[in-house]
Amino acid sequence: MKRGASVQDYEQALNRVMERKRGLVTGRERQAARQSEQAPNTGHRTKSQPAPASRAETARAATVSSPDIYTPDPTQNADTSNGISIYFGYDSAQLTNASRMELKKLGQALALPQFSGISWLIEGHTDASGSADYNQGLSERRAQSAQRYLIDQFGIEPQKLIAVGKGQTEPYDRENPRASINRRVRLLPAGE
Repeated sequence: MKRGASVQDYEQALNRVMERKRGLVTGRERQAARQSEQAPNTGHRTKSQPAPASRAETARAATVSSPDIYTPDPTQNADTSNGISIYFGYDSAQLTNASRMELKKLGQALALPQFSGISWLIEGHTDASGSADYNQGLSERRAQSAQRYLIDQFGIEPQKLIAVGKGQTEPYDRENPRASINRRVRLLPAGE
């Protein structure tokens, strides 16, 4: 989620996540498909058409200001259809002030009536620094940290928040497995 997102932004993101879960195509995906259909595909790029930034390049650009904790670009809307992410520092499961602020808005959105019957998976992830066993434990602690915060601060029923650790097995930036963007917790629906 971009820095400065509101509770309404989180509500919309949760709705996009739910659309994806139900197998629906999101409005953003429809728009991207329409644009690609309308754009001529010549198979090559001219000098006036720069190459689109890869996920990895976007992630690296966003980490320039803070190499330890990934900070989303405030001018760019994140694609949240596959989940909402909160970021952590290197070798840490502690929530930062920024992650608490984001979890506060997320918790307020999760407390809305339309999400009351939904269980949520809280996936903890790490970068590829350290051993697989260590990273598995760290990812579990990250997920539990976010889970505890949402339960304690918003009274969300514990059985509605399922915390799991994924270790280093599913990096966001596969090209740069040690990138700070990989140190995250992702929230997505587990079921209704």
